[in-house]
Amino acid sequence: GNNNLVQQALNSYGIKMQTLSLDLVNDSTIYIDGRMYGLEAFEMKIDTIDLDVNQRNKYLTYKFHAGSAPGTNDEFAQVTIKGGVRGNQLGILLDQQNIRGEQGFKLGLDAVLGDTVINMKVFPKNPVIGYRKWSVNEDNIVEYNYIKNLINANLDLKCDSSYVKVTANHKEFRERNAQDVKLNIGGVQIAEWVKVSPFIPPMSGVFSADMKMVYNGKHLLGRGETHLDNFKFNRKPVGNFDLDLGLALDPETNLVRLVTSFDVDGKKAIRLRGMLNDTTSKDEFNFKLNVDSFPLKIANPFIPGNMANLQGLLYGEMDMRGSLLRPILSG
Repeated sequence: GNNNLVQQALNSYGIKMQTLSLDLVNDSTIYIDGRMYGLEAFEMKIDTIDLDVNQRNKYLTYKFHAGSAPGTNDEFAQVTIKGGVRGNQLGILLDQQNIRGEQGFKLGLDAVLGDTVINMKVFPKNPVIGYRKWSVNEDNIVEYNYIKNLINANLDLKCDSSYVKVTANHKEFRERNAQDVKLNIGGVQIAEWVKVSPFIPPMSGVFSADMKMVYNGKHLLGRGETHLDNFKFNRKPVGNFDLDLGLALDPETNLVRLVTSFDVDGKKAIRLRGMLNDTTSKDEFNFKLNVDSFPLKIANPFIPGNMANLQGLLYGEMDMRGSLLRPILSG
């Protein structure tokens, strides 16, 4: 019916649909066949949604597809997420095309959960991200040893002047308890990556980062910087941002020491330094915040409906200590 219990429950969350059908079999094998038509949710419309799950011996395959007619959701006209599960192995592939049949995304991940290590691999060799064809090294791998809390990585993803590179003790992963982890990102166009979701507002800018973490068997030390140039939100200019970060972690006590600075359009805006989880103090955290010159105008693009137009600079300093439930702020 048009007013069944499922529709009533979805309507309470602002979700509407025209038709829903579902076949579910769980005998010697698993079989699921679902269809939904005319979905409206969160200011988005989808004409058809299909879900297929089939078990073939020990291999379970799944496929989710959302399709829309012209004028409904043209950027995400055809979206398919498919893959399979076999024992401790999982595969997933995202395939998205717009109404003109142009490939927006084709990116997959294979994962294996072992007794001590989670192993992940990106495929295909030339994935499509944000309508651009990238390349990834065939021997790419990202492993996490959740017993020793160590990372092994060799991932090199690139397209023209854009790149994402992660390296971490590729050859010495199982031979020692110390490691270096490096993350290098350059020339990444934010607009291309956020297109993966219709729920993310339009954003653009060029993102880059250089991060390095060193674990010497006792302490974790991290240092790095990130840059976001020509950032726009909802097609409105926001600014250029630079973040410099340094931290030190003692795994035995969970004590974190943090030093960071945030620049806006090349000028110092915010500085923060202090400690978190200090067991020698009655305070869970103790930070010093300095606001040197924070331009209020960068908040304007995030204010809906142009309800306000902020101008000027914010200055000040503040001491923050105590706990999350009972913070003590002074300044």
